[in-house]
Amino acid sequence: MFYERIHTSDRPYSLWLGSMSPFAEHRHGDFELAYCYGGEFEVVVDRRMYNVHTGDLLILSPMSSHERPPSEKRARTLTAIFGTSFLKFFYPTISSVVFPEVVYSLDENNPKHKRLIELLNETVDVCEAHGGVSSLHKTGNLYKIIGCLIDLFGKEPSVKEKNNKDMNKVQNIEKALDMIYTGYMNDLTVEKMAEITGYSKSNFCKIFKNIVGESFHRVLNRHRVRNSYDLLSATSMQVGAVAQAVGFSEVKTFCRVFREITGMTPGEYRKRIKL
Repeated sequence: MFYERIHTSDRPYSLWLGSMSPFAEHRHGDFELAYCYGGEFEVVVDRRMYNVHTGDLLILSPMSSHERPPSEKRARTLTAIFGTSFLKFFYPTISSVVFPEVVYSLDENNPKHKRLIELLNETVDVCEAHGGVSSLHKTGNLYKIIGCLIDLFGKEPSVKEKNNKDMNKVQNIEKALDMIYTGYMNDLTVEKMAEITGYSKSNFCKIFKNIVGESFHRVLNRHRVRNSYDLLSATSMQVGAVAQAVGFSEVKTFCRVFREITGMTPGEYRKRIKL
């Protein structure tokens, strides 16, 4: 799994039309919406498969893992990704909203749904038009869409739900994720990550798993193995050298972890990829 950095002020949100092509499992600290306005697609969110059909809205809360597996199904979607840099002081309002489902079937006969459907379809038209003021129009519509979602789902969350969505914790854990994705080849320990994020070792492990959904070592090992693929397939490096290059101090540990994640040894992977 890989991690996408939170949008910053120079690019506070993304909004685009697409065909929802397959993508690898990843997560990010921003909200993501995907409105299906034609066709259907499958998506895996937090290791559970969902089917999204025409008229459905996919809502991904921050740090949800998601991927689109290869499929013959095709869809036309409007996708929006946004977070703190876009919402600024409105962020606590949307982050306190509890979305009980991942996929919502919007009903035109429901007055609240109807307004949201109108805004989503209007935004599709704006994105297709590429007019001179489309950027301003898209920005305004995205704020309105978020407002509709707050009206539909806003309620007082439980203490546990508030803790799960605490952005200070997300931003602290992002420091550890940055270290994983940029410094995976180095000796990264729980003790070092705890020091970087400002938590005790036990609190760091607990908070990291609560936010990311997997343990620190699991995320680190998955990323190291992911980065070993190209070295195994595109170079003639010995397996021991590959292990060292991606951060494993012992080749036997690398082989064991590689097999746990892929179901095969590094050598078997290398043979299969070269067939």
